[in-house]
Amino acid sequence: MIGKFKENKKFRKAGKMLLTDPLQIDGQQKSEWEENKKPARTEIINFLLSLLNRETTYLEIGVRNPDDNFNHIKANIKYSVDPGLEFKSNPADFKMTSDDFFEKMEKGEVLSGNIKFDLIFVDGLHLAEQADKDIKNAERYIKEDGFIVVHDCNPPTEWHAREEF
Repeated sequence: MIGKFKENKKFRKAGKMLLTDPLQIDGQQKSEWEENKKPARTEIINFLLSLLNRETTYLEIGVRNPDDNFNHIKANIKYSVDPGLEFKSNPADFKMTSDDFFEKMEKGEVLSGNIKFDLIFVDGLHLAEQADKDIKNAERYIKEDGFIVVHDCNPPTEWHAREEF
């Protein structure tokens, strides 16, 4: 029992340090500010799609929870790609990484290598190298008058830009 008490005390001390850490507090405040910015990503995407005045096809890379964005997109045909690492029940249409998805598209193993999207939303792995690959892959599958929208490309703090989370 004494061992558990010491262990709990150690965790409480670490938790208190985290809650009072200036970098943590700054990151949390800026996260809240980012989440409340207007217009929201969903509004931007729906606005761009509305400009096309036709049936639209949409691809979202990095869905996680579809209620955050995907389910609110007003496109006639929608596809989602996510390996499902952050969501207990992976709701994505294509349960794989974006690299695997684009490789399979190239081979005609998913959808069609000829498909072109009106809008591709890149919100996958938030590492510069991966986002760059996703954008380059998206360029191959976007219609001439289509849009590529990138999320999380200007992190408000160094904490938001960390590679491990």
